[in-house]
Amino acid sequence: MRKIEIKPEKHDKGWLAVERVNNRIVWKSSNFAVEELAQERCNQRIALKEREAKRLGVSFYLYQTDDVINAKKDKIKRITRAQARSLQRYEDYIELREKQPVNERKELFMLADLKVFFGVHLYIVERAISDGILPEPIKTVRNGSKARIFKFDEIKGYFNFLKELPNGKPTSTMGTPRVQ
Repeated sequence: MRKIEIKPEKHDKGWLAVERVNNRIVWKSSNFAVEELAQERCNQRIALKEREAKRLGVSFYLYQTDDVINAKKDKIKRITRAQARSLQRYEDYIELREKQPVNERKELFMLADLKVFFGVHLYIVERAISDGILPEPIKTVRNGSKARIFKFDEIKGYFNFLKELPNGKPTSTMGTPRVQ
């Protein structure tokens, strides 16, 4: 369960209306001169959250749970061309991986490895993490720089998710030649 707090906080130049999720600031308003205005903005933010919960058909307190928040993020309707290419590269890698001896198989992948092996860019990985498809990576230091590392099972789960998406065509007619 996420702990969500919306409250005014003192700042050097005035007051802020701040929303914290598990003690991490996820939203803040602009500066207010007095605490009453910041409190009013907090009440507006709470009302917004309650309206969103009502639209989803849950109570405000249930709205704060991870299941409801992640259900809201189901925006992917079909697989994109870039995802299809990376899925094809993943399947080619799986064929090569099965031919390798078990002790030579790669188990940990850095972000750069995801780009090299599967063609998955950083922004796609970050989007998958925020959507809950990929878990948070292991953060470590390698060769003097920070590295985010994924286990092979986590990557396998991401590509299994992509396999389940329908391979539809874009519904837009932009870019298609006009037939007469």
